[in-house]
Amino acid sequence: TVTVDTGGDLQDVMMSLPQRGRRAIRQAQKAGVTVESVPCTDHNISQMYNLYIETAQDAGFATRSREYYQDFYQHYEQAGQGKLFFAYHDSQLLAGAYVMTYGTKAIYKDGGSRRSKTAPGVGHLLHWTIIEWLNSTGIKEYDFFGAPPAARLSDTTHPYHGIGVFKTSFSSHITEYVGAYN
Repeated sequence: TVTVDTGGDLQDVMMSLPQRGRRAIRQAQKAGVTVESVPCTDHNISQMYNLYIETAQDAGFATRSREYYQDFYQHYEQAGQGKLFFAYHDSQLLAGAYVMTYGTKAIYKDGGSRRSKTAPGVGHLLHWTIIEWLNSTGIKEYDFFGAPPAARLSDTTHPYHGIGVFKTSFSSHITEYVGAYN
């Protein structure tokens, strides 16, 4: 996984990001990308689910039913431990992310984006806005959850290569854990 220290001065947090991450955030801001937190209404969850399915089909990972995500997102939002964010460009929804919090930590649970239309740095500004929110609420660590092994980050054949490239633009360090054994 890739984690980002979100505590302390926000300017220091920004400066701790690798240069390509900071550049992508600025590109999105200049391009007019906007990000907002949205409530977990049925409509917003349907939009997020559509983004997630599009991303899953492109990347080849498994998904669950829309009802699973609706129950999950609404349950955690009602408990004050989850938030849904959308990123827009030219009034079009381009990307979404659902974040869970626990204590002083947060985890990037799910995300998705339009493959047919994009804007420079949209995912970066989406996650920077999440980091700003986490910082304002006292969350000290943001876990991006999931990355290729550090030794395979540059391996373009690895199924998580693109995910790893994106996530390491927020922190160049990949934390590896011992895998489960059955």
